[in-house]
Amino acid sequence: MCFSFIALFAFLCFSQSAVIGIDCGSYFTKSATAQPFELPTVGLYHQSKRVTPSFLGFRAKPAFNFQLKSSIAGEETELLTPEFGERALTVMDVRPWMGSGYFSTFAGLNSKKIEEDLHINLTAARVKYNDLVALYLNYYIKSITEGQNIEEVALVFPATFTLDQRMVFENGLKTIGYTNFSSIDDAEAISYAYSLEKIAKFTKSANKVLFVDIGATTVKAYIVKFELSSKKPKATRLSYHIKHEVGGAFITHDIVDFMVKKIGLEKVTVAERQRLFTAAEKIKSQLTLLQEAQAIVENVEGRDFSFKMTREELEQLSSISNLKNSISEIISEALKISKYDEIELMGGTSRIPIIQTHLQSLVRKQIGHSMNGDEVIAMGAGYYAQYRQNQSKYQPIQLVNNYPLYSVNVIGNNQVLEVCVKGKKCKNELTLIGNTSQIQLQVITSDLQPGIITPTQIYEIKPIPSGSIHLVFEHSPTRIVLAELCDKEKCRETDLILKNGPSISEEIVKLFIDVQAREERIAKTKNEIEQFALRVLQEVEKNATVRFFSNHTQRLNIIRTAEKMKDWVRSKEAAECHNLMNFTQRLSAVKRAIGPVYVRIHENTSFYESVESIGMVMNFMSQAVEQFSAQAPALDKSMIFAFKDKVQKTSAWLEQSIRKNQQSTPWYPLPVRPKQVKEREVELNNLFKKIQNALSRAPVDPDARANRLAALEKEKEKMMQKMEKENIKNPFKEL
Repeated sequence: MCFSFIALFAFLCFSQSAVIGIDCGSYFTKSATAQPFELPTVGLYHQSKRVTPSFLGFRAKPAFNFQLKSSIAGEETELLTPEFGERALTVMDVRPWMGSGYFSTFAGLNSKKIEEDLHINLTAARVKYNDLVALYLNYYIKSITEGQNIEEVALVFPATFTLDQRMVFENGLKTIGYTNFSSIDDAEAISYAYSLEKIAKFTKSANKVLFVDIGATTVKAYIVKFELSSKKPKATRLSYHIKHEVGGAFITHDIVDFMVKKIGLEKVTVAERQRLFTAAEKIKSQLTLLQEAQAIVENVEGRDFSFKMTREELEQLSSISNLKNSISEIISEALKISKYDEIELMGGTSRIPIIQTHLQSLVRKQIGHSMNGDEVIAMGAGYYAQYRQNQSKYQPIQLVNNYPLYSVNVIGNNQVLEVCVKGKKCKNELTLIGNTSQIQLQVITSDLQPGIITPTQIYEIKPIPSGSIHLVFEHSPTRIVLAELCDKEKCRETDLILKNGPSISEEIVKLFIDVQAREERIAKTKNEIEQFALRVLQEVEKNATVRFFSNHTQRLNIIRTAEKMKDWVRSKEAAECHNLMNFTQRLSAVKRAIGPVYVRIHENTSFYESVESIGMVMNFMSQAVEQFSAQAPALDKSMIFAFKDKVQKTSAWLEQSIRKNQQSTPWYPLPVRPKQVKEREVELNNLFKKIQNALSRAPVDPDARANRLAALEKEKEKMMQKMEKENIKNPFKEL
């Protein structure tokens, strides 16, 4: 009876949970969900569609100001409604600056050229890129899983993705509340799917498969060897090659340029180009099946029109030629390492007929389509997620990766140790000798895609007086999974603190997706209003400095504002209010009332600090210039005179400025601001640097000191002779 109850309880728990594997494609996101011990199924998006455009956009209320340069503030999230997938593209057709996408393409990457080619922003509605990734993942996963409890999220990326690039997505998952997540690369995901679904192909003998993946922004080719080892599937990656900035999205870009030229458009706005981009995507898709395609382009230069394009015109585009060349290159590179037994084609761009024809001309074997090229990577991630949770009905798969895609070093205590060497094996552990408080995990940039932002992770570690640091790694990508401080007797585990990982505005993300977070922010702001208002009232009454820098009228206005906001925050209206902006506006009102007084106090202090600073600078520079003149008699005298003249004028200006500020009314802004003093200091610095540069080029007199002393002696003799003539007592005799 007890056993039956436990079994029933386990069944009920499992039936409420699922795992999800997500293929984070550049233009489309695909996923597979799986219940415990069942086959994964492709996740269905809006209207039962199996692929989701990787885009996020915002519908904005009229009060939202998208033209500000600053990042979005917490209260402004109430003015935005996030949309993802096709709805985001609809938003972007009207306001491109209110949306973004191609998230896996730009993770950890800075490339203005790719941004322009793909016609995309890395911010949307002033929301930062990493925050957009987190929000997209939140809405996508919720849409696919429909309220199921998710036990594991497995993300798939290109094998060349660095740790920092993956962490953009991993940190996003952590921010939106997922604790069990992992990432694998595309070759590993393929290996899971092929090993489990095509095991009959390598039961008797090993089978080497060349996978060619032609996507929106990359083209990849990799060879994986499948075999049975101790009656269990084993997949060994033999090669992996990738080309960036080629693929379907760049073909779409060329179609847009073709449309603009053929129609004769002159000045296309950002929004109009986005609508052309949408139409070009439809044309490209149609031309995979038809000889001629047609799309309606709406509201470009004030009119709608129908545009036609033939397959022959498509095939003449330079991006098609670039893609064909890239495919030839990566297949050639892959075949240098190993031969293959069969070929599998994947990726949406592989459907273009001329691409298939070109690929067939490069290989001698028939191109296989035994796996769904759009969904197989997501399915592989689903299988992997089940293994992670011990919920798979299949026997374990052994994955072997003998082909590191970039070199990695560990740096610490002036030691540089190799962890991975590109094309060779990686080490699973190593030891740093001696004491250090910082460890760097450095990816060699020459092996990476140009534009990667953070190729090096910097970790802080608790230093020890003597001994060593033992590090353990896992790979794909390479990361430190264990750090131990070791002395002569034993090793003990220690924490590594990452100092430069990708950042996410956790509060902003949660204000969009979590009602409880919004209520907590309201409660916090409510308390800030009350405490700040009470502090202001006390300072206006008792703080001598605040009273000195404000007049009676100003103090009355401050008191009225602070009293009003203090009373409101304690009112029934405030207790029933759930609009964050109402609270932030009232807090801002108190700050605006007292703010000018605080500014005057700060500027007054800063002014005298700046005066003291520039005085010390002038004294030092003047002495240095005198020495320069003695050391290098050939130094351009006009520069010396110009500097001395500047010092004299600055000194006079400072005296005048001090008098002006001292005589000014304290509750008005200072006539002379600290910024003006700093500007004078910068001017002096620039002149001084010119003299230093000239000194470095001028010949130096080796007898400068002796000559200087001789000149002083002559001056002394002249002065004594003059004193004797005028019968003045000689002070030097008494000394």
